[in-house]
Amino acid sequence: VNGLIIALFRTNSLLVTLATQFIITSTATALGGGSPPFGFPQSLLSYAGTGTLGPVPAQLIVFAVLAVVVVVIVDRSRFGRALVLAGYNRDAARYTGIDVSRTVVGAFVLSGFFAGIAGIMISAFYNAARDDIGLSLLLPAVTVVVLGGVDIFGGRGRVAGVVVATFVLGFVTEGLLVGGHGSLTATMVTGIVLLLCLVLKLQIDRHEGVSLGAELRRRLGDLFPSSVARSER
Repeated sequence: VNGLIIALFRTNSLLVTLATQFIITSTATALGGGSPPFGFPQSLLSYAGTGTLGPVPAQLIVFAVLAVVVVVIVDRSRFGRALVLAGYNRDAARYTGIDVSRTVVGAFVLSGFFAGIAGIMISAFYNAARDDIGLSLLLPAVTVVVLGGVDIFGGRGRVAGVVVATFVLGFVTEGLLVGGHGSLTATMVTGIVLLLCLVLKLQIDRHEGVSLGAELRRRLGDLFPSSVARSER
């Protein structure tokens, strides 16, 4: 649904996903009622929650498999190449014959699919399906993407970098908790890491001759071409 709205109406993806998040969260709260679902079968808890395969956590195995799948999709498939080009410049992607709308919808379908898997595994870990159970993961998710070298505007980045950043941030967060620091401290450190990554990225772009203003105009031109054209005139 998000992909269709963004592709058909060429609206800002961040605003659309925030709006639908509020709608879906409210719906989940209403459906869950005062007592959200809990007490799942032991088989689900073992395979998707706290279970292990020998010394290796089951969730880590699923993460590794999905990471390989995403690497193949992004780096080795025609859809992945179209996705990267559409993220970098939608107009250029259209000129090369790429169906940008279909690519955007496909990206959001994959995003929703992986988010669904994550939701199932988080619910299995806590043995409960609360509507707010994943909100605390929003900031770390954005941080590992930026820390992994992905351009927040799209079109640049490697999946392998995000995987490494996930482990780095995970070790840092877990180290703070084991060291006796609270979850608020871990969240604050995550925010600091995100801010430092953004500042460092801007400095690197500046040394490479990439202007932030020009980059913003180019990116906004993909979303609001008429408005940017008027501002440039």
